[in-house]
Amino acid sequence: MATQRLPKIFQQLTPKRLLWPALIGLVVIALLFRKEFDAESFLQIPWTFMSFFWIFVALLLLLLRDLAYAYRIRLLTDGWINWKQALKVVYLWEFASAATPSSAGGTPMAIYLLTKEKITAGKSTAIVVLTIFIDELFFLLAVPLGYLLYRGGLLMPDARETSDLINAGILHGLQLWFIVAYIVVFLYTALLAYGLFINPQGVKRFLHRVFSLRLLKRFRKSAIVIGTDIIIASDEMKKNTFGFWLKSFAATAVSWSARLLLLNALLLAFSIHPDHLLLYFRQIVMWLIALVSPTPGGSGLAELSFTAFLSDLTPSGLIAAIVLTWRFLTYYIYLFIGILLLQYWISEKFLPRMKRKTRG
Repeated sequence: MATQRLPKIFQQLTPKRLLWPALIGLVVIALLFRKEFDAESFLQIPWTFMSFFWIFVALLLLLLRDLAYAYRIRLLTDGWINWKQALKVVYLWEFASAATPSSAGGTPMAIYLLTKEKITAGKSTAIVVLTIFIDELFFLLAVPLGYLLYRGGLLMPDARETSDLINAGILHGLQLWFIVAYIVVFLYTALLAYGLFINPQGVKRFLHRVFSLRLLKRFRKSAIVIGTDIIIASDEMKKNTFGFWLKSFAATAVSWSARLLLLNALLLAFSIHPDHLLLYFRQIVMWLIALVSPTPGGSGLAELSFTAFLSDLTPSGLIAAIVLTWRFLTYYIYLFIGILLLQYWISEKFLPRMKRKTRG
């Protein structure tokens, strides 16, 4: 298939762009294996029936995460697309997010995917903006709850059990990154909330003025696009009821909780019994850091964050194997599924049209 006939958004997903994020993460994991892996500890894991049961639970949680995400897409589209279409959008959106910096999050791809499912451009834009808003709201509410329960323990692993690979400088750097990430996400979500619910035109004017400053001028075009998207989303959501918002947030909480609890199940499969609630909230810290990562899919930073924040909850000799398994189920699997599904989706959406043009 001639690449030039495809939209630009697909031409950017080159093998090189897909290879680099995968390699970054694998390099960090390789370093972990070199420093931390203890073959004797791994061989001593008692692989019982319960071990395979928890692996099965982890796979069910992976499926639940995707189904909850698909349900939210169907809810936001007012049931316009069916479950099969919703799942295709979810997997390709995840694929685009894995291949692009986390701060970009595959947003242009998501809007394009929805329009190809015969949803208007305005509605598609509104769906993506609302999805981002609800996701970030979940993180903003979960972090204070984790802090209330664990105070300093949320960000500070037990120093006596911290991995030798993560020194104090790296840990403190990641803690600072988390604080910056939380502030950035808070400000962005507050801006979205004000624009969606109160004054969308005012937000667009504000962004235009701020990004007209000399230092920020090169980002002005993107800022104007965001302002326009907020206006469109605000117009689209006026009809939404309280029940709609409740269902949307519940689907978001289920989706993210399934993704987070997957690691809890994996640790039980490895016969590790940590403080499961602390593990849940520490992962929220890690995902928030990855959310503003400059690397595609948070690659590299996610693996470092795991070692920094969960080293007191996982045996050092097994942490490399656990990180590899965790990243495969939360990151690499979406790269593999996306590569296969993208070929099918392009054939389904573009080949018939290309054949018609060729005959013409």
